[in-house]
Amino acid sequence: VWWTYFLYAYADLEDIASALTAGVLTPSRRSPGAKGRPDDMIRLFFRPRTPELWSREGIRPAAKRGDGDISRPVYLLFDLESVLCLPDARFSAGDPAVTKKTFATSNAFAEMPFEMIYHDGVPRPAEKDEILQSRRAQVQVPAPFTLESLQLIWCRSEAEADTLRNLL
Repeated sequence: VWWTYFLYAYADLEDIASALTAGVLTPSRRSPGAKGRPDDMIRLFFRPRTPELWSREGIRPAAKRGDGDISRPVYLLFDLESVLCLPDARFSAGDPAVTKKTFATSNAFAEMPFEMIYHDGVPRPAEKDEILQSRRAQVQVPAPFTLESLQLIWCRSEAEADTLRNLL
């Protein structure tokens, strides 16, 4: 239930430390799905566990690392309402690179498939593609994006939180 109060941005620990130091989020070359996406937009997700992160998370040998890998993801949790009310905020019911649609009206927001966006169980085979696409729902805001609506910072472990504090 608490997921619904926030929008989520994630990046590698070092990128989050840089953003917190600068006070703004900027697109990272290591951002998931950065290829083929506009460099001037920040993606904030409706849920913390997105399908993009599943194959990119974790520490790998140098020879097996890709550009989009995020060895130690850290989440920034933003107030959903304050971000959605920004004049340039756009949202989508899935990955806008796939759906080719974004919206900005309250009517469109009311039509969002939140039961699929926040679905967290194993999807039935007949619904799998639709649910996985819905889990990619996001809000896009122009970069640089200030951290004024940042509410929480979430690390996976106390050790990673300590590392983040030391980098700051």
